[in-house]
Amino acid sequence: MLSGNVDENHMDKLYEKINNDYPSLTKEMTDSIVRKFDEIQDMWFDRFDMNDKEKRKNDNNLLTKRILKSKIGEASTFNTVHNFYTAVYIFNNLFNDERERKSMFNGRNEYDFILCAVRDVDMKLKKIFLLQDDTVEDEVNEFLNRDLNEIDEVMTECYKKFKG
Repeated sequence: MLSGNVDENHMDKLYEKINNDYPSLTKEMTDSIVRKFDEIQDMWFDRFDMNDKEKRKNDNNLLTKRILKSKIGEASTFNTVHNFYTAVYIFNNLFNDERERKSMFNGRNEYDFILCAVRDVDMKLKKIFLLQDDTVEDEVNEFLNRDLNEIDEVMTECYKKFKG
């Protein structure tokens, strides 16, 4: 399934490098996260009346669509993998008013947002923030098991607050 300048060997090396510091991050888990975010995006954008041209433009701009439609079919850089895991923590915090908000990194939650927004930072710099590897699996499972109807309700509420 992989082709071009990214092959299975590249992916194995990428995850070998990632797993030296972050053993809980796996290709399978990353794939599940990408697919769940894709489902959420489909659910959200289905509510808008878009013509075919708008839908194609939207699909071309969404990272999950580009990943899933590519020849590679999976997140193939450290930054992409990292950003999806960070997004899981940020997303879960939308649902967790009753508990202390969790950060993917030791320290403040703002680091999650900053590091998710910065695209061209290498693994060495991101390691400074010390990923809390022991919480990743629980956070990802919480995200993956979340019902789409519940997600829709919370996203609609957030949208209303944002819109004013």
